[in-house]
Amino acid sequence: MDHVVQIAMLVPLAFACWQDLLLRRIPDGVPATMALAGIFLRLRDGFQPLGVSLAVAAVLFAVLFAVYLRRSIGGGDVKLIVALALGYGPL
Repeated sequence: MDHVVQIAMLVPLAFACWQDLLLRRIPDGVPATMALAGIFLRLRDGFQPLGVSLAVAAVLFAVLFAVYLRRSIGGGDVKLIVALALGYGPL
């Protein structure tokens, strides 16, 4: 795994975890930043890896949104997982 991807995803994730523990809230800018960084990092590998990451993120969003509607997880969790999927893609 490329160290740039790990840093770009894990540093904001650590901040989001810290905010969630302290305030029980994840600022919207954190998953948005992670998603944009993930898109640009996947794009440097070409359009196919980006397309795969977008497809994985879309499927994850659909499944996790259904779980969110049942009040099993929070919206911040959905945003973070989808943002991570954009950066990492299928492992």
